[in-house]
Amino acid sequence: RGAAGGGGDKKRDVADDDDDDDEYDGVPVECTPSELSELREQASALTFDEARIELLDCARYGEVDAVRAILDAHSGAGAGAGASSPPLVESVDRTGSTPLHRSSANGHLSTTLLLLRRGARRTASNDSGNSPLHWAASNGHSSVVKALLEEEEEKEKEKEKEEEKVDVLKKNDFGRSALTEGFSSKDTEVVRLLLEHDSAAEERLLSGGTEVDPEEVEGGEGAEADGDVAVNDASSVDTAGTGSTSGACVVHEFDFLRGSDDDDDEDDEKTNGSKDDDEKKSVLIRELPITRADDPFGSDPSEDTTGLGIWCASLVMARWASSPSVVGRLRGRRVVELGAGCGVPGLAAAVALRGGDGAGGGGAESMTLTDLNPATVRNLEYNVALNDPDRRNQGGGTTEGTEPTTPWSRTVRASTIDWDDPSTYPHCADGGDDDNDDGSDARGGVDVVLGSDLVYQSAVVPYLLKAVSGLLPRPGGLFLYVAPLDAGRDGLDDFLRPGGALESAGFVRSGDRNDSETMGGRLAPDSYRSNPLRNGDEEECFLHFHELASTRYVLHEFVRK
Repeated sequence: RGAAGGGGDKKRDVADDDDDDDEYDGVPVECTPSELSELREQASALTFDEARIELLDCARYGEVDAVRAILDAHSGAGAGAGASSPPLVESVDRTGSTPLHRSSANGHLSTTLLLLRRGARRTASNDSGNSPLHWAASNGHSSVVKALLEEEEEKEKEKEKEEEKVDVLKKNDFGRSALTEGFSSKDTEVVRLLLEHDSAAEERLLSGGTEVDPEEVEGGEGAEADGDVAVNDASSVDTAGTGSTSGACVVHEFDFLRGSDDDDDEDDEKTNGSKDDDEKKSVLIRELPITRADDPFGSDPSEDTTGLGIWCASLVMARWASSPSVVGRLRGRRVVELGAGCGVPGLAAAVALRGGDGAGGGGAESMTLTDLNPATVRNLEYNVALNDPDRRNQGGGTTEGTEPTTPWSRTVRASTIDWDDPSTYPHCADGGDDDNDDGSDARGGVDVVLGSDLVYQSAVVPYLLKAVSGLLPRPGGLFLYVAPLDAGRDGLDDFLRPGGALESAGFVRSGDRNDSETMGGRLAPDSYRSNPLRNGDEEECFLHFHELASTRYVLHEFVRK
């Protein structure tokens, strides 16, 4: 990085050296006095714009003394831009995120404390409505969450203005509150801190906090509401590039082939083809606000609305499923994605599989994206249609409620599945060559099942096991699964570990059974956690998928005996 960052040779994730007695603003200085003096000299040489960029970067990487030096050297800035300019500590990047957003997202406690005590607003919202508390809670940084809430209590004593008070139930543009993000992180300390905050009073929890106006979620004329979610006609969404928005939804354009370095393949560049071919193989995914954001799982599996959002494990699975080593094993096979949500992995694989003519040639026999919540399945149908090469090239709408009319729509489809009800399991298209005279499936089951981070509590395991076993009844059936490492998912160890539920049900794993850290799987390559957005915008990726680069993921592969 620049001069104030000390050359960027050393990046500390958390500033926790509290042994130094030399403190400013109650936050220990980590470097020597001479080093701090040198940092201040370097910071003084920066223009205001340069200092703003350095501050954002140093906050992201937890360079607490570099942050201190920049703020010391430019105290009172906006100095170069007039009295009405915001102070340096409130600088924003292209996504509207402040230094406090960046330090909070990455768990840098000392840097977060320093920024707060230099006047950073803990309630600042970026362009997606996320506060620093949203990001800290999402990533399970309990010490930072505690600091944000405790510092807020100090402000309360000074009669902080109402609009500056922290509200753990305040929703971002995707309908998710800091409390929702805390629940998603599975960090019990984060959840406890948020639930004990005054803004999480029981009556507000029961009423859902500050509700999202359904009219605002619908995204304009032509939207059709169903329950809490509106699904727009595909023709109304701008698909020209990534980050396109319609109301409270966003359409991302991903390129899962760029930069792939799957360690099973010698040269993935050869699979990417020409630039025009790469453009055909980008993947469009619409993400919607998660309804009932403070109770997204509901009281019944069909009420689970978490699939309306994109989870980072699905981005890792999309990289894996579209890699040459996996694509070759999907070709000509029946593939089902369980708990597909927005359908990122299944659609990424389907796009990677289809022929250069865009007609689905050389692809899977069938690619079925499944979920249970009705609104999630409708959004899946929308995303399937969004990636139909015929309709995409012509700007056409969805095929909802009509018979499949294109090669893509006859091969790739969305379907409702109840893991506990085998009658809902997809097998093959009616009237296929492998059907019996009565229309039943002679082959039975499918060939490959994909799943991403589906186990979040132990009660889920028996139902997931039933679905995987029922869909893959024949020897050689392949189950590919991605899970975050060290996520603390209740029941995940029993499901995946050597000798666990899957192996007891007749599956054998591919990989190192003796690796206890990864439960017999293998760590995903770093490239699988790189920016998947086609435009390559790192700040936009950080805004939407900030935990992707900071979380390690494990790839699990099982074959039916």
